[in-house]
Amino acid sequence: MHELSLISEVIEQVSRDACERGIEKVNSVTLTIGSLSHVQPESLKFCFDLAKQQTILHDAALEIIKKEGNQLEIVEYEGEQAHGEHSC
Repeated sequence: MHELSLISEVIEQVSRDACERGIEKVNSVTLTIGSLSHVQPESLKFCFDLAKQQTILHDAALEIIKKEGNQLEIVEYEGEQAHGEHSC
């Protein structure tokens, strides 16, 4: 199941970027998935729900936009700014 390794990398990238921007909690993540990518959206969502636990994405929703091609890209994420010091 390569979806777990793919979504783990997405979570790592979003977490790292959010930390650099002072975001303490991510509320949503939007991805595009190409129709030729061989990624199953439902499997990706299942893996996301498992892998996001114990991260700043623990309550985040995952939105998937299907497109032509073979890409899997992070379109955007939304989160909440840290108040004061943040622990990344």
